Amino acid sequence: RKIASNGVYFLHTLLDEHPGMKTIVVQEVENFLFRPGLSARAQYTSVIFLNQMKLSRNEFEGGSKLAEKLINLYFGFFQILISPLQTQKAGPGADPRGGGGSSGGGKGGPHK
Repeated sequence: RKIASNGVYFLHTLLDEHPGMKTIVVQEVENFLFRPGLSARAQYTSVIFLNQMKLSRNEFEGGSKLAEKLINLYFGFFQILISPLQTQKAGPGADPRGGGGSSGGGKGGPHK
């Protein structure tokens, strides 16, 4: 915990002194976050670090592209977190599309 805390502190210090590196740091934290076998505490610390980042409209500091990247990262991570829950909920032998047997309506239906 102490090492992670120091790492987060030094990354915040780095970004305060060199705000142009925000995009690079976010990319590396994303690479770290999506590593297989990463502990829940490490995932939590990574997401909290990203959440505490000061965003700016300045394109040099990432601007709206960085904000969009963070939103996509959060949703991608959320999907990974809930995918085991959806698999457990469906149970063995269940329809993997999640439909109850209706034809048409949802995302898994026929495309026209």
